[in-house]
Amino acid sequence: MILSYNDYIKLLEDELIVVDPKPEESQLQPNSIEIRVGERFWESIKPNFTVSYIDSEILKKYFKPMEISDGFILKPSKSYIVESYEKVKLPWYLIGETETKSSIGRLGAICYALGLRFGKLESSSIPKKIYFLIENNAFPLKLIPCKTKISQIILREIETTYLSAEEIRNVYTSNSEEILEAYEEENELKKICLVREGRGLPFHLAYRENGLQFTLSLKKIYVQKKGKDLEPIDLTKDEYYDPEDYFECKKGEKGKFYMERGKLHLLGSREAVLQGDVYGRLERMEEESGIGMIHHLAGSFDLWFYGQCTFEATSNPDRILVEGQPMAKLRLDLPFTGVEKERRYGKRSVGSAYRGQISPTLPKFFKRKNI
Repeated sequence: MILSYNDYIKLLEDELIVVDPKPEESQLQPNSIEIRVGERFWESIKPNFTVSYIDSEILKKYFKPMEISDGFILKPSKSYIVESYEKVKLPWYLIGETETKSSIGRLGAICYALGLRFGKLESSSIPKKIYFLIENNAFPLKLIPCKTKISQIILREIETTYLSAEEIRNVYTSNSEEILEAYEEENELKKICLVREGRGLPFHLAYRENGLQFTLSLKKIYVQKKGKDLEPIDLTKDEYYDPEDYFECKKGEKGKFYMERGKLHLLGSREAVLQGDVYGRLERMEEESGIGMIHHLAGSFDLWFYGQCTFEATSNPDRILVEGQPMAKLRLDLPFTGVEKERRYGKRSVGSAYRGQISPTLPKFFKRKNI
């Protein structure tokens, strides 16, 4: 089982979880705590270079420290080691999973905690800084020390797992109106539904190997524009940049789309998901995507989210995408205590950006306009 807002508040008050400095209210999400960048950055000496573990020898040999003034620019095709602003301490019975902020993922960047278990945070006796690897694959990005949120920590009880097939069957419903009504009336409901073309899918069409399956829509695709003079995107500025400077909009023809290698593509799902008090974590379906297909997924679906799914994808070779091909699987879990009604995803206090999204949806840093 995973922790939710109510659990975080209680554990922080009891100092069983330590986050120093204390997180602001906006950093506490329905199922996670957001983490900001600190003041120490290292840039990879080689392009397209990555690591899963870091120590002083690796840092000295393959990375160089960077100077920072009012911000720090991440260049495309480079990797970076970034120290967190917050120190974090977890109790022995919890483990943390770090997840790239979805808005950053939609810009072609991936961010994970480094350690003996890649992307995981384990218990410690004292609060510690987190060291993140950022792989920047598309646009120049600007980070502001002690301000830019780059990652979120999702905590779960150690040795617990996602829901089994039978447990998924118990929380799944094909009645989407049941979930919408519960949201509007602020009732509690441990149910989830996949909707396609306005109708809830029956379980046998939604289910796939201990999860719920999303398939590809080619009605709209945002494709990266490449250019040397692009303004770096400041990740603290919402609805600021003109999307036409960074993306062009395309669509499939006769159920197919030619995907150019080396370019970021924002793709969408045919299905929308409606969630009650059920958490979802999106996983790649690599066996379906094909060799050389790389896609980071905005992986954390908070309690009470609803909307279609946006996939961020690049490809090493050129390839043909096909309408309806499987793209991702949503693994499900239940929270310990649920979430306060005013802290559900989509409420103003949470600062939700993508509830009700029709995919693909551009990241929140861009002005809302058709391109």
